Amino acid sequence: MIILGLIYVDLLGAVRANITEGFGAEGASTITQQLVKNLFLNNEKALTRKVQEQYLAIKLEQQYSKDQILTMYLNQIYLGRAGYGVKIAAETYFNKSLDELSIADAALLAGIPRRPSYYDPIQNPENAESRRNLIIGLMEQQGKITAEEAEEARNVSIEDQIDYTETDTTSPYAAFYSEVLKELEENDDFTVNDIYNSGLQVYTSLDTDAQEHVENVLESDEIITNYPDNPDFQAGITLMDTTNGQIKAIGSGRQQSSNRNDFNYATDITRQPGSTIKPILDYAPAIEYLQWSTAHVLVDEPHEYSNGDEFGNFGGTYKGAISMRSALSSSQNVPAVKALQEVGLERAEPFAKQLLTLDHEETFQEAYALGGFDKGVSTKDMAGAYAAFGNGGTFTEPHTIRKIVFADDREINLEPEPVKAMEDYTAYMITDMLKTVVSSGTGQQANVAGVPLAGKTGTTNFTLAQREQHNIPSSGSPDSWFAGYSTNYTAAVWTGYDGVKEGNYINRDNNENRIAQHIFKSVMEQISAGKESSDFVKPDSVIERRVERGTEKLPSSGTPQSEIVTELFVRGAEPTEESETYEEEEEEELEELPSPTGLQASYDESSEQIIVS
Repeated sequence: MIILGLIYVDLLGAVRANITEGFGAEGASTITQQLVKNLFLNNEKALTRKVQEQYLAIKLEQQYSKDQILTMYLNQIYLGRAGYGVKIAAETYFNKSLDELSIADAALLAGIPRRPSYYDPIQNPENAESRRNLIIGLMEQQGKITAEEAEEARNVSIEDQIDYTETDTTSPYAAFYSEVLKELEENDDFTVNDIYNSGLQVYTSLDTDAQEHVENVLESDEIITNYPDNPDFQAGITLMDTTNGQIKAIGSGRQQSSNRNDFNYATDITRQPGSTIKPILDYAPAIEYLQWSTAHVLVDEPHEYSNGDEFGNFGGTYKGAISMRSALSSSQNVPAVKALQEVGLERAEPFAKQLLTLDHEETFQEAYALGGFDKGVSTKDMAGAYAAFGNGGTFTEPHTIRKIVFADDREINLEPEPVKAMEDYTAYMITDMLKTVVSSGTGQQANVAGVPLAGKTGTTNFTLAQREQHNIPSSGSPDSWFAGYSTNYTAAVWTGYDGVKEGNYINRDNNENRIAQHIFKSVMEQISAGKESSDFVKPDSVIERRVERGTEKLPSSGTPQSEIVTELFVRGAEPTEESETYEEEEEEELEELPSPTGLQASYDESSEQIIVS
């Protein structure tokens, strides 16, 4: 490392001010102790190491001044996509030398080491600006800068501040690799130094064959032949193991990048999920808490949210009284909202949030029943939630890391603990209805021969103002989703556009809303080839009953066979009452018809018919 001469005074002030809030301190260590640990010690958290750390820190402070120690520290600290050291970071982020840095620049750099990916000013500018402003405030509190200087620095926008120069951070399977780094940084058991300086061996869940196929599906036009001829069109996919939450492949966009710092359309997007949210927020809570059957009748009719706001089905048509299965299969909006209203947000919201590992907190509203989120979800979020349905109600947080091995051969298992998120009857009944979606509903394009699949489509809408401003037709949508699973694998696919402008819409008239299903189908076919894909096993808590279509009642004798369907019920909540509909009709018909007289019958052997007169 080159030892810097004189560090710009505002950068020194920024770093010192930030020490009290975690930068440098990292577990109550001083800057000197951090430097000692980075340069001389392994990361074993033991008393002997702490004693060594304290001794070497004292010896270092006897030999060097505080400014010299700080200079050494700043030369080897990891600063995200810029790599190591503040000199390179200044050149990379701002195209400046150290003595040209402003207070805002210094504060921005000082904020990055705590979580380099999260506070990345290129990929996460809002996070970086918030952290920068916090540090500016600390500098002001400690008298390093005046109130006027602090106000001026806070008023600098990130966009005006950054003059980024691309660095070489390429790697194979870059999208997957970037997710591995995020998981490491978000784990409180590891410091930034542990991750980037200590020579960790990281064992991941990557399936290289699946990853290469996912990249090929998204990049080429040979498999999906109707990709829009628009460079703004994007797609993202997260593929994971249904049984244990291990992510097998990540498709980060149509133009796969080898730069691990590039935006990831599978994990970084937060887009409205559309109707893919209906099983999670609407119907699963109804089964879980109200023990609705798949035959439960909901009236599809003009309806309103509780606050009086109007909404409707796509196309403005209504089906009247239909079963929950039919409502989900055809993706009707009104029954979904009615289900949420009957369960209540006070129960449905926490149910959904335990399945969606959101990085942000949102207060759910009734409009969320149709996927109208304020901030949205990623394909990683949706894959994790749908996998819980396929795994009997057990949720395992989606993850890329299986274990860590340190340089001294210590191992740490990082597999998340499975959590029971719902009753097994809820998971199975949702799965059975989602199988209908794939076999005969809106998700038929995702069907894979020989693989029992469950899944759900989702489409979002532009606002009226957006349609008018950007000349978007009524057939255009901003997002199209498909999330589905087998007993082995789960995948969630998002397709959409990078920015709202004229021409940037998914055109249903050209079947572009089905591209997400085609991507899912291609990926699921490839990863399932040569593997046994067993069907979902019905638990003892679920029973089947043959019921009259459109009711939850047992059929009466004499009911026409075409009107009988098999539906699922929670054991103990099954029907006991016979339908009277056809009995009454038959009685009325018998009263109107005279009794037959002179009835004769004979068998014609040549035609093999019974002749009745």
